Amino acid sequence: MTVRHCAVLGSPVNHSLSPVIHRAAYEAMGLDGWDYTRKEVSGRGLAPFVRGLDHSWAGLSLTMPLKKEVMHLGRAGDIWSRRLGVANTAVFNWQAGTGRPAVCLYNTDVEGIVCALCEAGGDLVHPDGASSLIGRVGRSEQVTPSSDLSGAVIGTGSTAESAVCALALLGVGRLTVVARHVDHAARIKDMAGRAGFALVQVMDIKAGDAVARMLAGVDMTISTLPPGAADGLAGHLCGNASTGGLGRSHDPALLDVAYGPHPSELVKAWRRVTGGRAVGGERMLLYQAIRQVSLMTGRPLGDIPVQAMDQAVKEALDEA
Repeated sequence: MTVRHCAVLGSPVNHSLSPVIHRAAYEAMGLDGWDYTRKEVSGRGLAPFVRGLDHSWAGLSLTMPLKKEVMHLGRAGDIWSRRLGVANTAVFNWQAGTGRPAVCLYNTDVEGIVCALCEAGGDLVHPDGASSLIGRVGRSEQVTPSSDLSGAVIGTGSTAESAVCALALLGVGRLTVVARHVDHAARIKDMAGRAGFALVQVMDIKAGDAVARMLAGVDMTISTLPPGAADGLAGHLCGNASTGGLGRSHDPALLDVAYGPHPSELVKAWRRVTGGRAVGGERMLLYQAIRQVSLMTGRPLGDIPVQAMDQAVKEALDEA
């Protein structure tokens, strides 16, 4: 039996549902001997960890704070890792006679975000449709015609940069970046301008009531903050609703990439106050894992068991 190892690395990482998703895929595909674990690894520990691996390792998933750090250890293998300088996936190609792998890096967060927003408020994106959509996003093909949709990204880190690209693909023309530290927003604002947004503005998250009113008026919002960090905004949404400060003139969509606790306070407030669609980060995690599994196992996207992976996520959240 061939033993192949994969893992998700980051700090903190104990909350990650990635092992649940990947193991469900291995079982459904009959990949005996494949395993996927969690490894607590900090930025300084990444290079030593990779150097210590042997040929039984097939790939890694990277979460914070490693998505930029990993770019020093390999070469970009897709448009998003090249464009953003951020990767959440490392695939090893072991070179005979060297004892060292060629490390190919990918960013599957963009397609994970696109699919999660496409699903928002509805059903699982059909496995065939998910594979097709992920393939198109991976090639940077426009998902929908360009429009004057408005969007917001909360946060300025690596996942926020992927979120900006996802909104551009979905046809958003006007973007607001909500920053916890406004002086950290220059990079993402510049990137958004180069991505073709007609309007890019930055708001300070400390202006809670103004941010809440803005969010209630845009078409798509993506929060990339860690678990609990958007709870204050949830409170401002509820506070403005109680004073009649928020309207319900449209059906706004929210993706909160945090998924612990489930649902998040922001998701609950969004559904209650705006009446809009909202999904948690477990949906993004599911869809970004589809291409990860394909890349690590070498199986075509169309062969990845999306429904089995989806069921595993739902069962894990029900047990939490």
